[in-house]
Amino acid sequence: NLLGSVLMATGQFAEARTVVGKAVELDPKDAAALANLARVEELLGNPAAAAAAWQQILDKDPANADAAFWLARLELDQGNVPKALKVLEPFQKTSSRARLLVGSILLDRGATGEVRKLASQVARDEPTNAEVWNLLGLTDLSAGSPADAVVNFGKAIELRPNGALYRVNLARAYMVAGDDEAAAEAMTAARQLEPGLLQLQSLEFLRFARRGQLDEARKVLDSIRAAGLGDETLYDSMEAELLVAGKNPGAAADLYVR
Repeated sequence: NLLGSVLMATGQFAEARTVVGKAVELDPKDAAALANLARVEELLGNPAAAAAAWQQILDKDPANADAAFWLARLELDQGNVPKALKVLEPFQKTSSRARLLVGSILLDRGATGEVRKLASQVARDEPTNAEVWNLLGLTDLSAGSPADAVVNFGKAIELRPNGALYRVNLARAYMVAGDDEAAAEAMTAARQLEPGLLQLQSLEFLRFARRGQLDEARKVLDSIRAAGLGDETLYDSMEAELLVAGKNPGAAADLYVR
């Protein structure tokens, strides 16, 4: 199992799968080995096998909140929202990660009031949890309150200064608030921490496109494509954004429909 972890860390996923598989054969009940099996299966692009491994852990230990969290994440990635919520349901009172993941799901559905209530409870219980302040900031953005979002993203950054995604979200809030200079500063800070972050590059693309800098926006999109980040849905939505900026809304609408 330890060797499998090392192989995963060095990008040798197929070899790691073989080695971790041996660990599971030796002890099919070992949660650590099953967790590594789930991780390597996901890295190899086998979400069903990864989900099965997390489910094995839950079958043996129904109170394992970590296994439930990662299984729910996998189900979400596959678009299985009801199943993800069902997996998380038993853990909503005992696991802050489970509650925050449920909050993210509800936010995607536009239930900002429910999310704010849930996240505020977590914030009271765990005021040093950076992720809850990030979720509150996203809720503020969805509710049209960018100034409040700036405050909450700022709290997340104070608690986790190396969190590049929090700085990207802060930049988004500044952009919505119309403070382009502050947005640029936040994006620069995020770039120093994690230059290849997809959310950062997507925001850079959006900023260029909405400022009419279409050549620069195209370069960012080409870079994202070349790196294999995102998927065809993301690429189509970016192409549509360029078409809108280029005063071609009809073609953009066709892409959005697709």
